[in-house]
Amino acid sequence: MNDRILIGDQWYIAARTARAESSPQVIKYGDTFAVFDRSGDIHTGGGGGEQGLYHEDTRFL
Repeated sequence: MNDRILIGDQWYIAARTARAESSPQVIKYGDTFAVFDRSGDIHTGGGGGEQGLYHEDTRFL
């Protein structure tokens, strides 16, 4: 199987497995906390994950 893919003038490498996710990273201050991925990013789209910014148990991001 060829892992290299050429689209236009850009080369891509096909992944054979999905990236493994580690446990989420959490920052808390008082009644406010945020849940991030291991890179410090918040992904809010698709799948309704737990990541985001919360205040008094309400998610804002």
